Order: sequence, then C-alpha cells, then structure tokens
Amino acid sequence: KENPTIKEKLSEIKDFTSGTIGELRDTIWAMHTTSITMEDLLSRVANFTEKAKQFYPNTEILFIIDEQLPKDIDFGNLKGLNIFRIIQEAINNSLKYAEASQVVVNIRQDKDLHFTIQDNGKGFNEEKTELGNGLNNMRKRAIELGTQLSLTSSEGKGTSIELILKNDL
Repeated sequence: KENPTIKEKLSEIKDFTSGTIGELRDTIWAMHTTSITMEDLLSRVANFTEKAKQFYPNTEILFIIDEQLPKDIDFGNLKGLNIFRIIQEAINNSLKYAEASQVVVNIRQDKDLHFTIQDNGKGFNEEKTELGNGLNNMRKRAIELGTQLSLTSSEGKGTSIELILKNDL
C-alpha cells in the first residue's frame, strides 16, 4: 500500500534535486563564458521555456521581443546570470503557483531595458500572502544588479514582474 506522505516527500526531493541540477548547469554556463550578451540571454530563456512547455503543456508561453533591441549588449557573466535567474524564477512562479493559461515574457528598450514577465493566473494580495524564497531571491538579485524589481498582482487578475535596467551598459 502506498504511503501518500512518503510519495509527496519523494516528489519534493525530486523537484529540489532537479532544480538544483538546473541551477548548477546555469551557473557553469555563466562561469564558462566571459560575457553574456542579449543574444545569449534570449537563447537561454528560449531553451528554458521550451523545457517548461513539456511540463506545462496547457500554458502558453509567449515572447515579445523589441525588434530594435541590440542583440550585442554585453551584460558580463554575473549580471547576465542574475537577469536570467530573475526571468526564470518569474516564469517558474507563474507556472507552478498562478495556474496561468498564459505567460508573456516581454523584453523591450526605451532609454532603459525592461524585462517584464506577466501571467493571467489567479494572482494574490501581496499584503496578505507570505512571499516565498523565489520572490525574495529575485529582489536580492535585482539589488545586485543595482535596480529594483516591481511586482504587481491582484487576486483573479494575474501577476506582473518587471525588472528595469538603466541603460548604462
């Protein structure tokens, strides 16, 4: 007879292990490259979302990339990895917790670079919800990037996370 508690714990361990291995791969990728360009970043995010679609086939993940966006922007490896991790975590949260049918990743440039991840999920009230490690980690990474992360969410209306990088690259 199956024990549901053990099955749940094993599933949590499997998810944690898979996540850790993925993070290690991403870290190794960043360490083995002297720079991460916008093109590298877009490619890495595209690869991540393709894998995510296998596990969440009922969620549409869209990319809206500003056609004027210079692909040769060089973030350096640490900055590039932090941007990637924020995008990755925001997509993960949309897929795992929001019950979204659509996630939109929008990368555009006016005088600054804007990375926005928006879902049409169930949303939440930030004042009434205990925020997890994922959001706290995204905020820490934004601080390391010298910027802030803005989060907008309302129950029943989805969540939007935006990272704005000043155009001083």
